[in-house]
Amino acid sequence: MPPEADHTLVRLCAARTCGVAAVATCERCGLPVCAAHRPRRDRRCSECEETYRRRRPARLVFYFASLVSASVALVLALFVLVVATGGGALGVAPLILFGSFPVIVHWLERRARSHFLAERRSAVAALPPARVVR
Repeated sequence: MPPEADHTLVRLCAARTCGVAAVATCERCGLPVCAAHRPRRDRRCSECEETYRRRRPARLVFYFASLVSASVALVLALFVLVVATGGGALGVAPLILFGSFPVIVHWLERRARSHFLAERRSAVAALPPARVVR
């Protein structure tokens, strides 16, 4: 190499098969990503998204417990509504109870996603594996 050659250090994309110069970093873990692997604003790098998908079974257990507790609260509230209306709301009570399940699950999933997007990992854990660049 000629002595006047200009050398610069470049961070490489952390995607498994990429190896292109990184132009950005993942907002959650700080891994470098190239333009092709740059996630949208409402997403994170592929490794972080995979971690989010792996956590889904644990979230579903939490959702089930939340639905059970919400059902108990709704049954008590609807019982008061039925008693207050003299039985007039008896036909609507099951619709309200079971119609609330998708709303509750959607709200919980949105909440989990927003917590995930706001999550930050330590910089030490975010270092990519070392590579020899020539």
